[in-house]
Amino acid sequence: MLLKIQLPDNLVVQGLLEQKNIPCFCRVSGSSFELLFQDPLPEATGVVEGWTQRVIDERADAGAGGQYSHYCFGMVTLTKKGEHVFDIVDLSFFKSSIGWCPIMEGGEFSPARQWNVQEDELEFEASFKNKKLNKKQQKTMDALAKAGFADRPGEVD
Repeated sequence: MLLKIQLPDNLVVQGLLEQKNIPCFCRVSGSSFELLFQDPLPEATGVVEGWTQRVIDERADAGAGGQYSHYCFGMVTLTKKGEHVFDIVDLSFFKSSIGWCPIMEGGEFSPARQWNVQEDELEFEASFKNKKLNKKQQKTMDALAKAGFADRPGEVD
């Protein structure tokens, strides 16, 4: 993927571009992918090329109900390719529900995530079975069961 962005030509930006995992903000909407640098970095907005919505969605869960399918903090590592053009070497999105989602690693797309793998779900659910609840948790579960929101066999008429 390529980033087309106009950054100032100064020592601060030169030092910044030597860093790995530069903090950024990512906005993906339809066929538009913008990558933003914000204060305290030099403020600039660039356009990402060489991607598809499917490739991004396979690596980071898309949001719903807004203008952007992805609207999140990120980290990016860049190498200069030409004037105002950079190769994206590494790129990750931060999603509050699952943490860091690698999109690019070493100049290649990261492997697609395996969403909703049944074995993982079963293992997760099994970790909660037969778990002893404290009094507050027990009281909450009983109230939910009475209201019809939880399965508590034998405790509700």
